Amino acid sequence: MKKTPRIILNLLLPSAVAVVLLYGVVSIMSGELPNWRYGAAMVIYAYVFASAPSITHTLTMEYCYRRGLQPRQWKAVLISAVSGTVSGLLVVGCMAIAFGEYPGLDQAFLIYPALGTATGAVTALVIRAFATEDA
Repeated sequence: MKKTPRIILNLLLPSAVAVVLLYGVVSIMSGELPNWRYGAAMVIYAYVFASAPSITHTLTMEYCYRRGLQPRQWKAVLISAVSGTVSGLLVVGCMAIAFGEYPGLDQAFLIYPALGTATGAVTALVIRAFATEDA
């Protein structure tokens, strides 16, 4: 995979993956599928609150790639997952600052880092799947 598509995927894919995963978590916790308006709101919030963490994640991964890490290495998945954990903490921290104390904030501090970890891993697995040996 060339550098530009990899950067685009690292920038845009995490928010989309996080929405799908969070939608699944909400569906499981509530026992029913949320309506489409809720899903649309999740997409908007994901791109608003996760834009800075996605940029940070992309810069982190590109730094690692420049230092010799290959997208097909499992170490890339691990680094991306750890970066996702940090991104999840940043997202929930931004939400706490933006909204102040709100019901469910304590649960958000548990859910979003785990969501970030899974999102980082899935993003790296997608990039790994499209990467070639000489990337």
